[in-house]
Amino acid sequence: MRLVNLCRWRSLAAAAAVLATASAASAQQTSTVTAGERYGAGGLHTALFGQEYRAAWTTPLRVEVLDPERFAGGLTVTGEGGGLSTESLRLKGRDGREYVFRSVDKNSARAVPEDLQGSFIQDVAQDQTAAKQPAAALVVPPLLRAAGIPHVVPRLYVMPDHAFLGEHRREFAGKLGQLEERPVDADDGGPAFEGAERVEGTPDFLEELEEEGDNVVDAPAYLKARLMDMMIGDWDRHPDQWRWARYDRGPREVWVPIPRDRDNAFARHEGIVMALARRVAPQLTQYGPEYGTIYGLHFQASGLDRQLLSSLDRAAWDSIAQFLRTRVTDAVIDTAVRRLPPEYYAIDGERIRTELMSRRDRVPEAAREFYELLSSEVDVYASDDDERARIVRAADGTVTVTVTPGESGAPSFTRRFLPAETREVRLYLRGGDDAAEVTGSGPGDILVRVIGGGGDDRLTDRSTATGGGRTVFYDDRGDNRVELGTAAKLDTRPYVTPQRRSLVGNPPPLRDYGTTSALFTPTARWQTDVGPVIGFGPSRTRFGFRRQPHATFHHARIVFAPLAGGVGAEVAGDVRHTNRPAFTSFFLRANNFETTRFYGFGNETTDAGDDGDRYVVRHNFAAGELLLNKRLAPGLMLAVGPEVRYVDARVRDEHLIATADPAGTSAFTQAGALARLALDRRDTLAVTRSGVTAQAEARGFGWTDGDPFGRLRAQAATYVPIGARGPSLAFRAGGETAVGDFPFQEAAFLGGLPTLRGFQYQRFAGDAAVFGSAEARQPVGQVRLIARGRLGVLGFADAGRVYVDGESEGGWHTALGGGAYFETVGRVVSVTYARGESGLLYVSFGLPF
Repeated sequence: MRLVNLCRWRSLAAAAAVLATASAASAQQTSTVTAGERYGAGGLHTALFGQEYRAAWTTPLRVEVLDPERFAGGLTVTGEGGGLSTESLRLKGRDGREYVFRSVDKNSARAVPEDLQGSFIQDVAQDQTAAKQPAAALVVPPLLRAAGIPHVVPRLYVMPDHAFLGEHRREFAGKLGQLEERPVDADDGGPAFEGAERVEGTPDFLEELEEEGDNVVDAPAYLKARLMDMMIGDWDRHPDQWRWARYDRGPREVWVPIPRDRDNAFARHEGIVMALARRVAPQLTQYGPEYGTIYGLHFQASGLDRQLLSSLDRAAWDSIAQFLRTRVTDAVIDTAVRRLPPEYYAIDGERIRTELMSRRDRVPEAAREFYELLSSEVDVYASDDDERARIVRAADGTVTVTVTPGESGAPSFTRRFLPAETREVRLYLRGGDDAAEVTGSGPGDILVRVIGGGGDDRLTDRSTATGGGRTVFYDDRGDNRVELGTAAKLDTRPYVTPQRRSLVGNPPPLRDYGTTSALFTPTARWQTDVGPVIGFGPSRTRFGFRRQPHATFHHARIVFAPLAGGVGAEVAGDVRHTNRPAFTSFFLRANNFETTRFYGFGNETTDAGDDGDRYVVRHNFAAGELLLNKRLAPGLMLAVGPEVRYVDARVRDEHLIATADPAGTSAFTQAGALARLALDRRDTLAVTRSGVTAQAEARGFGWTDGDPFGRLRAQAATYVPIGARGPSLAFRAGGETAVGDFPFQEAAFLGGLPTLRGFQYQRFAGDAAVFGSAEARQPVGQVRLIARGRLGVLGFADAGRVYVDGESEGGWHTALGGGAYFETVGRVVSVTYARGESGLLYVSFGLPF
C-alpha cells in the first residue's frame, strides 16, 4: 500500500507539472478542426458498420494550437514512431522530458496486409476508426489517478505549420493529435518518470524477469491496471501498450506497469458486420453498461495476463476489485468525463458517464469472470537463476507452489491452488541449475507439470497422489537427475513452440488454456449435383498444454440443401495429444441428398446432354469414420481406422441405372477400414512452384448385399519451376481400382475437376481408372481485383480412361483448356475452361492440384 500511495502522489505531481507547463506555455491561438469528416454515414452504412462515434468525428471543435517554442521550454523533433495505425512524432523538451504527439485520426494502411491495402477491406478497417471516441484518452487519467496507477496525462493540440517540424512538416502540419509525456528514466537525459530507477518497454522488462529471480512484477498493480482496462473497455492492450518502471525494494527489484495509448477506451464496434467479425476477432468489443465478452478484453494481453497474474489468488482479485469500485467514485467519473471537449461531451458525455458508472459497479463480477478464465490452467514462471521449487500436495486436494531464488532467501513466488478452481499448474523453471520437489499425499485432483530449462536440474516426486501420473516432468536439455516415485512421469521429447500467424500485427500467443463454445456456428459449402449446402449448430473447443491448434474440437450441425430439397445432420471432431505427432478424428453424417452419377460401365457410354436427371441418383445416406492420424515425418501423414456406411439409392424408372440394375440399387450397409498415406512437400500451398505431393489409400469392406470388396487409389503430383520468376510446370498422375463384388457407388470413377476436366463429374465408371494431367502456369504480374494480388494464366491437357474386367474399349478421353488464377493474402481463386466431351467452366478456390 505504501508503494500505491507513493505512485499516487507521484502521479499527481507529474500531472500537475505537465498541466502547469502546458498552462504556462499555452498560447491563445486556437483552431477549429473536425477530427474525421470521412466517417459520416447514412442509415444502411450505420446498420452494417455501426453508428459508433460518427457524430463526434464529424463535429467541429475548438482546439489549442501547440506552441513548440514555449511548450516544455521549447520542443525539438527526434523522430517518428507509431504502431499499426497511429502516426506519431517523438519530441524532446528543454525541460529534459520526452514527449510524443499521436494522431487522433488513424491510418489503416499499416493495419491490413499489403495485398489488402487500397481495397474495400482497408476501407472497412479505416471506417472502424469511428468506433473510437476521438478524445477518449483524455477521460482516462483521473480514473487511473484515483486507482493509484502510474500514467501520463494527454492533451489535445493541433500541430502548427512550423519550421521545427523539418522533414515531417508536410505529414504533421495541421494534424489533430494528443501530446503526452513518454515515460523514461534518468539514463535518457531527463528526470526519471515518477522517480523510477529504470523504465523499459515490455520486451526488455520480460527479459529482466527471465534473467534474474530478484526481479518481480507488482502483480496487484498490474491487476488494477487490467481491471481498469476492462472498466473503460480498452481491448487493445498488447505488449507495446505498456512501459514498466523499476523500483528497488530491499532484496527485490519491483516492476510497476505504466499503461499507455488509450485510443480504444470506450470503443464501440457496432453493426451487423462487426457482430459477425467478433466470431473470429473477439477483441472487437462493444462498450456498454455491461462487460460482454471478458475474453475479448483479455485477448490482446493474454500472454502478459497469464504470466504476470499467476501469483494472485481469488481473495487478492476480490480485494482489488472492491478497491477499484470504492476508489472510482461518481465524483471521479464526473471529473473524468468532463475532460472531454465540450463539443464531444454534448454528444457522448452522458452516455459514457452512465455506462462507466454501471461498469464500475460491476467490476467485481468482471473480476470473477476474468479470474475464472485464468485460474483453470495456471502458468508459473521462474527465472534463469538457480532456484528451488517446492510443490506440496495436501490431503484436501490443494497444491502449494513455492519458488525461491538461490539456496536461501524469501520466495519470489508462492500460491496455494484449490482443486475447485484449478485443474492444472504449469511451472516453467527456465534456465539455471534448478531443483523441483513434489511432496505430500493428496487426491491428485490438480495436474502439476514441471517444465525444465537449459540447466542441470534435479526433478523429484516423493508425493503419494492417488490416481497416479498427476505430476509430469518435461526436460530435454542438460544433465538432469530425476526421481519419479510412484505418481510422476517424465517426458524428454523436445518441443518447439509454434508461432502464431496473423493477417495483421500484434498477434497474441497461441492459446493453450480454457474453452470456447458457441451455440450457433454457421457453415456453407458447394456440393456437386446438390448445389449450396448450408448449416448451423453448436461447437466447442478446448485448448491444452502443447496441444496445437487445440486439445479437442467438436461440432454438430443441421444442414440443408435448398436446391435439392435435402436435409441432414453432421457431427465431427478431433482430439490432439500432448506434444505427440498423432491425433484422433471422427466424422458422422446423415442426409437425404447424397448423389452418385451413373452412365453405365466403360468408356463408350453416352451422355444425353441436358437430361442430367437420368444419371444422377440421390440416396438416403449415413456414414461414420474414426481415424488415428499420425505424422511419420515432416510432410508425411498416416491415417488408419474403421468406417461404416448405410446407403439407400432412391432409384426411379427414368434412371438409367433402373435398366442396368447393378449391385447397390437396394439399401445396404457396409463396414470396413481404411488406411491413407499422404505426402506434402510443396514450397507453398497457394501457387506451388516446386515440390511433390502424393497420396495412397486402401479401403476394405464387407456389406450386406454381396461378398467383401476393396478399393485402392493413388495419386501424385510434381512441380518444376523454370527460372526464378518464370513459368512452372505441374504434372499429375493417378489411378484407382475396385476389387471384388462392389456396389456401383464404389466404382472407379473418372470425370470432373478431380480427375478429368471437360467431362461431367463421374462421367465414366469401371473397376479401374487411370488419369493424368500436365499444366503450365505463367505468372503475369500484380493486379488489383478488389484486392492487390498476383495474376497468372495456365494451360493444361488432361487424359484418362476406365477399365472393366481388364478391358478398356473406347480408349483414352482427352481434354484441353486454360484459364487464369488470382492469388492474394495466401489464397487463390482460379477460373478455367476445359474442352473435352463438352465445354465446361470451373470456378474454384485454389488450383486443381
